[in-house]
Amino acid sequence: MLTNNIGSTWLKWDLHVHTPYSNMNNNYNCSDDSFINEIISKQISCVGLTNYFNFKKGDYELQKKLKNKNISAFLNLELRLDYLNKENQCLDLHIIFSDCLNEEHIIKFLANVNVHVDGVKKKLSDLDSQNDYAKAVVNFDELIKHLNDESLNIKNSYLLGFLSRGHGNARSSANYKKINKYTHFLIHSTNKLEALKDDVEHWESYGKRVLQSSDAHDLNTIGKKFTWIKAKPTFEGLRQILYEPSRVFIEKNEPPKAIHKIESVELKFDENTKWGNDKFCFADFKEIIYFSPYLTCIIGGRGSGKSTLLNLIAAKINKLDEKFFNELNPKEINSKVLFSPEEIENIEFLAQNKIEEFAKNSKEFTKAIFNRLNKNTNNLLIETEDAITKELQVFENQIDNLKNRISLHIRLKNHCKELKKLEHIVRSFDDHEYLSSKEKIQTIEQKLIKLLNSRDRVNKLLNSLNDIATKHHIIKIENSYDSYYNDLYTKIRELATSDTGEKYKDSEENINSLESEKETYIRKIKNYLESKGLTEENINDVQIATSKIENIKEEIKKIKEEIKKIKEEIKSFSHNDIDEKIKNFESIITKQLNIVNEKFEEISENNKDELKNIKIQYPISNIDDFSDTAIEYFIEKIKLFKEIEIKDKSTFKNYLKELTIKKVYECKQHYEFKKDIDEFLKSKNTQTAKLLSEIFSKKIFFQIYQLVIAKTIRNISKNKNLEVTYDNKSLNNVSFGQRCTAAIIILVSLGNNPIIIDEPETHLDSSLIANYLVDLIKKIKMHRQIIFATHNANFVLNADAELIIELENNDNKTKANLFAIEDIDFRSKLLKLEGGKEAFKKREEKYGFNNKQL
Repeated sequence: MLTNNIGSTWLKWDLHVHTPYSNMNNNYNCSDDSFINEIISKQISCVGLTNYFNFKKGDYELQKKLKNKNISAFLNLELRLDYLNKENQCLDLHIIFSDCLNEEHIIKFLANVNVHVDGVKKKLSDLDSQNDYAKAVVNFDELIKHLNDESLNIKNSYLLGFLSRGHGNARSSANYKKINKYTHFLIHSTNKLEALKDDVEHWESYGKRVLQSSDAHDLNTIGKKFTWIKAKPTFEGLRQILYEPSRVFIEKNEPPKAIHKIESVELKFDENTKWGNDKFCFADFKEIIYFSPYLTCIIGGRGSGKSTLLNLIAAKINKLDEKFFNELNPKEINSKVLFSPEEIENIEFLAQNKIEEFAKNSKEFTKAIFNRLNKNTNNLLIETEDAITKELQVFENQIDNLKNRISLHIRLKNHCKELKKLEHIVRSFDDHEYLSSKEKIQTIEQKLIKLLNSRDRVNKLLNSLNDIATKHHIIKIENSYDSYYNDLYTKIRELATSDTGEKYKDSEENINSLESEKETYIRKIKNYLESKGLTEENINDVQIATSKIENIKEEIKKIKEEIKKIKEEIKSFSHNDIDEKIKNFESIITKQLNIVNEKFEEISENNKDELKNIKIQYPISNIDDFSDTAIEYFIEKIKLFKEIEIKDKSTFKNYLKELTIKKVYECKQHYEFKKDIDEFLKSKNTQTAKLLSEIFSKKIFFQIYQLVIAKTIRNISKNKNLEVTYDNKSLNNVSFGQRCTAAIIILVSLGNNPIIIDEPETHLDSSLIANYLVDLIKKIKMHRQIIFATHNANFVLNADAELIIELENNDNKTKANLFAIEDIDFRSKLLKLEGGKEAFKKREEKYGFNNKQL
């Protein structure tokens, strides 16, 4: 099983620590164990064991002891150069030897290098007195010659650092340009933060890293000052800082890393798992695969399992089309793929060709961008959008009010007509006895209607109380709320179930009395009508008319009240609240896009030759862009009116399109629009034209159409469409490669959740990846975990992948190797990638260093 290997990671390095065997300024009085324990307690992972001009036997032994404690230790030889600065002070130089060199190599080197003491030439290995150490100086040119002497076998096994301050400012030396050419970095130990900041800024412009160190000469000083270096604690790990400035960080605390990250994935498919008829490549896979919190690149040949691994992760978080694993049981995946941490699910997965899909589908691309912008606003965008969508119901309510007003007017008209008819029947008889009986019946009807309405109200309330009592029950009392709840329930239950007949017995008796009295007068009228020789049918009509008149009058009264109420609602209609929310929504999204666009503008400015400016806008749409949606919506609404039948829907829609919804929406008065539409339809001699003219002759349909348009253009949930431009051109008007470039830049730049992309290089130009995308990724990965499956060496090397996972498939069985760029044993794996050798050269020549190991 693999060990917990997350590749290059931030560790504390102190490369300038004098040992208890130091030839000068030795303030130690301790054992090797005390020295080692102090290093361990300060959590130093890599230490430079420093001595002046020569090493003692104890230095070599100390290096071995530290190695046994899993502390990397390099011997650091501190020399004084014979070059003077303007203060006549000599410059200090440090030679840090690889721990791959044995003691014999270094002793041989020390025995060959000349040193001058008061004009007397000696060898470094011959120095043995405090006077020698205090006055010895070394010539830089001679030193470089010996370091590169093939016979000494130390070439490419050392790195040179020099002290910018300390013994004078190195910048004042006439020879500092030569020193700058041959040395690799600066070793600092200043307590003056401004001096440190000034040197970092100055020397970074020359491609030199500045390493802060303790320059410890006693136990208490060890680790007081140090440098964070993102690399494995190896000599080759140290070498990586020459090519990547971002691997060096001088602060007290470790640099922050992505908040959301997958730490590892464990696959537990048993050895009999099949992929169709074949053995599944991850069957009986024993390794735990770890991921860097920064950039992890998964490499391997075709069929090695790269895409399968990524899609297993996607399947685990339910972000995969099951077709990918149609040969596996999807239910098994959840139990066989284990994450650490278990709860992580906010992972973005872009399968092969997903970038291309976003480049082709603007709606899907808009959705992806919007979701990222929403996360940046703590969900405020979605909340505002949902609030707007909810409030769009006011348009539906207004349309319903208009329809109800028409229905009520029709009902009112019919009721008035019926009332006149009944009153005419009744007025046919003017006999005093008849009229008196009729009036008595109408008076009784009025009283009965009021009493019956009151009884209905009581019964409805009792039924409601009974429903409440049925849904609740007495609960155990644990606090005063529970006690009050039980009191309320008991009272409601009593009210709902008690015999309340006694409370309104008099009213019930009154109803019975009135109904009996009514029957008496009805019989009286019937006898009167029979005496006049009327038929049974006519007698029934008169009786019904007499009985119904008061009911119809009551209905007419109610309808008029409803019409009045609806008219008030129609009059009070407003969408100002929605418009304010839409303005707020546009303000929020515009603010987010400005931040994003400033970032893209800066990126473009820094890469003018490689990349044109990318911009995302929330466009103000032309109202007629919504024609199709509004017209379809309007047709659905008017279909609800039975008298309207659209036989030629296509022509109907075309006519409405020609009219333009903008013209309809901006028209203030119905009569103005009617005039326009009649003029428009004058030359169109079709049934559809006649139908359209008939529809819009009625004000209600004009009003409904305006409401439909108003709602449609405000439906931001359906209308969202962010406009992405590349070099000020819509994505639809640029090459497919440029579209893919814009897509990947935007998707990687927005968000802080883990992003997994399967072969992002597809459709991207290799030079674009090498010259631009890698720099972007190096910035993004500091706050967002990125996982790529790739064949492209530029992503791995020039984006400085912290962890590389190589998958190998032998006999349909996959195994994994986890390593970092600095792992020399795996260098051949990286050279086999597409553009591997060229990528190494580009990476190492960028700062003027040539790779000697290719």
